[in-house]
Amino acid sequence: MDQVTKSWLMLVIILIAGLMVILLIREIALWYWRVNHIVQKLESIDNNLRVIASKLESKSQEAKETKDV
Repeated sequence: MDQVTKSWLMLVIILIAGLMVILLIREIALWYWRVNHIVQKLESIDNNLRVIASKLESKSQEAKETKDV
């Protein structure tokens, strides 16, 4: 290999290693502050609120129908 090819190969290896380190640090930070757990809880709350809203909407629709009769 010539010097230019070695330089490019070294640059690619350094970039890949740097990216892996950044991803590892990100995962540790998310674990430390429990971000993944918080996101799961928020998604659960969102789903529960959607169920409640749909039930309230159907009850409201039923109340309007009985009122109109």
